[in-house]
Amino acid sequence: MANQYLALENNIKSFIKKENITTEIIEKLNIYILEKTLNHKQIWFSFKLSYDRYLSVIITYFTSYTKLKEKHLKISPMGHIEKILTFVIHSELKNHIPTNSYKDFLINLALDINIPYIGNAFSIKIDKRSSTADIKCPICILNYTQFELEKATLPCGHALCKTCLLNLFKSNIKTCPLCRKNILDDL
Repeated sequence: MANQYLALENNIKSFIKKENITTEIIEKLNIYILEKTLNHKQIWFSFKLSYDRYLSVIITYFTSYTKLKEKHLKISPMGHIEKILTFVIHSELKNHIPTNSYKDFLINLALDINIPYIGNAFSIKIDKRSSTADIKCPICILNYTQFELEKATLPCGHALCKTCLLNLFKSNIKTCPLCRKNILDDL
């Protein structure tokens, strides 16, 4: 997931640097996002500096090429513009995807009202399938790879590190700490 975020940030950073975009001229920036397999599902981002010094983000959703709804956000313009844009876009795309699924998107950035050629878009996959359960033991909360922990998968499908599994057995606990199914079933 971190790679997806960094790829998005690097593409935005590159465009901002190339076009010399600052917070003061962000109103000229438009971001067009298409679902890769369903081009008729689109999300457009436009920006305005508001009278109260916030950055107003207008997010427009399209389905079947027809405007479905519009959402307005007020965000702080304080910080690196590429980090602000990356956070807003990534958050919105993650909210657009159901849990335990993923979608591929084509993203295009343009100045003024020029709708860019789709062939110039960069591709990004937002994946909500992986979770911290794949990365960390749910009991000791240590990262499996960072701390070189052996991962044990229980019959119910949940996983924990072998040290915590041994501690469960030593404590005479024979159920999964997450779903309470008997650990000894199907062994």
